[in-house]
Amino acid sequence: MSFIQVKKLGHKFNIKDKDGNVTGEKWAVKDMDFVAHKGQIIAVLGRNGSGKSTFARHLNGLYAPNQGTVWIQGDSDVLDTSREDDLLAIRRAVGMIFQNPDNQMVGNTVAEDVGFGLENLGFQAEEIWERINEVLRLTGMEAYLERNVSHLSGGQKQRLALAVNLVADKDIYIFDEATSNIDIESEEIIMKNIKALSKEKNVI
Repeated sequence: MSFIQVKKLGHKFNIKDKDGNVTGEKWAVKDMDFVAHKGQIIAVLGRNGSGKSTFARHLNGLYAPNQGTVWIQGDSDVLDTSREDDLLAIRRAVGMIFQNPDNQMVGNTVAEDVGFGLENLGFQAEEIWERINEVLRLTGMEAYLERNVSHLSGGQKQRLALAVNLVADKDIYIFDEATSNIDIESEEIIMKNIKALSKEKNVI
């Protein structure tokens, strides 16, 4: 069973003056405990600057803890985000959809962006196209197969980011305010996919 377990997690940032000199530090997350089990949808609530995004970035190893531990259940053993050797397996298991998806895009077209990861993993062309077509159908993006990603709206880019994660069949999905500032149609599609994913995955 896939799960996440967090014990006494702490992450701090340096405080700098206008000249770039470090004048102190601030804890964005401190002494945080958290558990997620398979099939759960969990919402993490808090005001701006309360550490939600910092916490989210710990769940797939983008950040390493300053204190405490983050464990992810892998296919055969428990993975630790503070261990360099575990990071590739963690990122294969945990998908992230950010509020601003622009930094996640690597292809010129929608098809290239969705298929990029599969090609790197050694999938054959026929299966790649089958997977691309399926996830674009699920996210309502099938009409944009050959569209340049730079010409997509904000909501379409968010749906594309979801498709990129879906095509890789992750065990855990982290949505960092993925439905904020997007159109109603895109929000409804993303929420529909989140509910479907919760039947067999972890969604946070």
